[in-house]
Amino acid sequence: MDLYKYILAFMISINMTLLIMVNTVCLASIKYNTFKKWLINHTFKVNYKAYYNHDKENKILHIRITFKILKGLNRKLLGLEIINDEFTINITRYGSINEVNKRLAERLRLNEEELNILKDIGVLIKNLGNSTEVLTTKDGPPSWWEEPPYLPRYAYEKDGDVYKATDPII
Repeated sequence: MDLYKYILAFMISINMTLLIMVNTVCLASIKYNTFKKWLINHTFKVNYKAYYNHDKENKILHIRITFKILKGLNRKLLGLEIINDEFTINITRYGSINEVNKRLAERLRLNEEELNILKDIGVLIKNLGNSTEVLTTKDGPPSWWEEPPYLPRYAYEKDGDVYKATDPII
């Protein structure tokens, strides 16, 4: 009689272990699918453009880099279509605009022809190309600490009004 109790207890413990394992696998699968859907909803194709404006009087170069959201499953999610990032460079640090050295051109990623246009006209618009980005709002990033350990962990850095996914954390 005791042998039957032990066998029954053993069978129950195996069934409970299997039940727990199946539930864990199902929950992990659900979490992965949730993360995958989130990633699809937050992946956008964007076009980067740089607007260079040279203020010859004050020897300042104003630069505005924009990216326009071209394509994405949920473009209305962010609530905006164009994101701007503006900054200025004091050219006196590099010499006059006519003596702009190679370092400034490299920093701005301008070739010689583009640099000459900027020197002569004072304005240059450059298409920097398309890119696929994972973008989200302040409240949007998934709670990665609640996700299964095999999913990638991303850091997000502020880029204008949105947050852009950086490289995965290892």
